[in-house]
Amino acid sequence: MRAVRLPILLLAAHGCALVSEADLAERMDLDGDGIDRPTDCDDLDEAVGRPQEWLVDADEDGFGGTATSIGCASDVGLTETPGDCDDGDAGVFPGAAEQCNLADDDCDGETDEGALLAWYIDADSDGYGSPDTVREDCEQPEGFVADGTDCDDTNAEISPETLWHPDADGDGYGAVDADEAACRAPEGTVLDSADCDDARADVSPAGVEVCDVEGADEDCDSLVDDDDDSATGQTSWYPDTDGDSFGDHLAPVSACDAPALYLADRRDCDDLDAEVTTECRWTQVAAGDYANTCGLHEDGSVECWGHDIPDPAGTFSSISAGFGYACGVLTDGNLSCWGNASKGEDEFPAGTFTQVSAAFYHACGLTTEGSIECWGYDTGGAAPPTGSGFVSLSVGWYAGCALDASGNITGWYSAEGIAGTYSRVDAIYDGCSGLDPAGEIEDASDPKAGAAPDGPFATYSVGILAGCALDAAGTPECWGSNTYGIVSAPLGPFVSISVGFHHACALTADGFIECWGDNTSGCVEAPN
Repeated sequence: MRAVRLPILLLAAHGCALVSEADLAERMDLDGDGIDRPTDCDDLDEAVGRPQEWLVDADEDGFGGTATSIGCASDVGLTETPGDCDDGDAGVFPGAAEQCNLADDDCDGETDEGALLAWYIDADSDGYGSPDTVREDCEQPEGFVADGTDCDDTNAEISPETLWHPDADGDGYGAVDADEAACRAPEGTVLDSADCDDARADVSPAGVEVCDVEGADEDCDSLVDDDDDSATGQTSWYPDTDGDSFGDHLAPVSACDAPALYLADRRDCDDLDAEVTTECRWTQVAAGDYANTCGLHEDGSVECWGHDIPDPAGTFSSISAGFGYACGVLTDGNLSCWGNASKGEDEFPAGTFTQVSAAFYHACGLTTEGSIECWGYDTGGAAPPTGSGFVSLSVGWYAGCALDASGNITGWYSAEGIAGTYSRVDAIYDGCSGLDPAGEIEDASDPKAGAAPDGPFATYSVGILAGCALDAAGTPECWGSNTYGIVSAPLGPFVSISVGFHHACALTADGFIECWGDNTSGCVEAPN
């Protein structure tokens, strides 16, 4: 026992206070929970005692896995909260935000729930996908995009950023200086912004450049009229070399606007002589029944072409062509006939006349007193009416017809008159026809050409197989048989028309003749 006490006595001798066992015990268990240091995990908190078994929290995310370890609550890497399904990843624990990473981040047994990204197919590669084809994935699949607002995934030009332009004139092209971004076209808008005048439907890149006085750029190519090679509707202009205000029809140029020293008038007969102007132009044309045609010049001379018919001598006021021959009224009122006169067609009566009409093998004339005289082959029909008061006449193959001052039509040979009032008369194959005040053509019988179409018309002419009429604008409309092409008339406009057996001819307002149909012996080749 002495050996034990000796150190205490020695310590006391050196001046150190003696610590009792009770004091020592108190000092070793400061919180008095009966657990001495260092075993006590917290010797200042009697509620915290000796080390216990805890869950290992290796990733220090506050949740432990299945592994355990003995320690204090304050020890790093230990926890009492269970549920960590991956204690090696601090981002994985119950309640963690689920990430799109093919892992169970919130430890609920499901993977990527609510975290998958929606991707939309972008077939046209414009950066916008179709909402109709969607794929959920963490990574962007090839050919897919995050934006699914494309309304046309077959057209890269269509997307929510597409600019639409107002098309006020409805021509399919929009104004370049206004636009609205949208995936689908707002009402009244189009994709194309190339319209240079959105107030005119005839002006756009699809328009046709036409010659016009305002110089509009109808096709939006910044070129107008003669500066645009695609321009249409040019006028023919004729040089006026001799300065007589009449152009030479043999040297036309086509342009929107008249070049210097060019005119629209093409009636000059000699552009090197200012004294010679329009005498060569035509004032009447007569298409015959045997591939023959004659024309009356402004100076009264007559020129014929086609089947073996000569030009007559003299100055005429009117002409008519029959079957291989023609007759005319000279300016002194006398008659003249020429050509093939085998049936006595040149044995005309004496007297003065205002009009003549030649048919198959016979002709009739209207005297200055208004009476009718006929000559040539006797068709075996009735004689022409007697008396005066007639103002116009026409004879056909088996018909004679006359119009009096009251507008009545009288017929002879095989023809009968027509009831009503008329302004023009024309013999058909075996009857009469007339133009009434409303511009309608009335037929007394069905000619070989068939019934005329509805008018109104300004004038007309009927041949054996076809007929043609002109409306107020001079546009021709033909009917009947097109065996020889008579029904396929040119556009005109014309001021008069004459239909024969195989062909037809018409006169323009400026004195030119156009013929069409069968060109036997060159009967449609007018010598303009």
